[in-house]
Amino acid sequence: MKLNIHADRSLKSSRRTPNTYTHADRLEAIEILDDNTRVLIPFREACVLLDVSTPYGYVLARKGEFPGAMRIAENTIGNNWRVNRAVLLNYLHGIECSACNEKREAANI
Repeated sequence: MKLNIHADRSLKSSRRTPNTYTHADRLEAIEILDDNTRVLIPFREACVLLDVSTPYGYVLARKGEFPGAMRIAENTIGNNWRVNRAVLLNYLHGIECSACNEKREAANI
C-alpha cells in the first residue's frame, strides 16, 4: 500500500498552508537529492520534493507518516528534522521500504 501524504483530511485546512515554493527552490532540492555523498537531506528540501508545505511536513513527520524523516538531537529547541535520502528516493520512485511497512503494521495491531 503506497503512502498518500496528500490524503489526510483530518487536519484543519488552516494548518495546511499553500505551497510557496519557487522554481529555484525545486532546482536546489533536486540538486541536493542528486548529491550521492549525502545520507541525510534537509527537511525543507524534502518537503519541496514532495510538494507539501513545511509546516504540514512537520505534522506528518511527528505522526510518523513522512517517508524517511527522523528527528536529530531531540534535546535541543526547535525542529531538527532530516530525511533519509535513500528512503525518500525509493518513495519518489514508488518503492516503499519494508521498515515503513513493518512500523505501520505494528501500529495497526
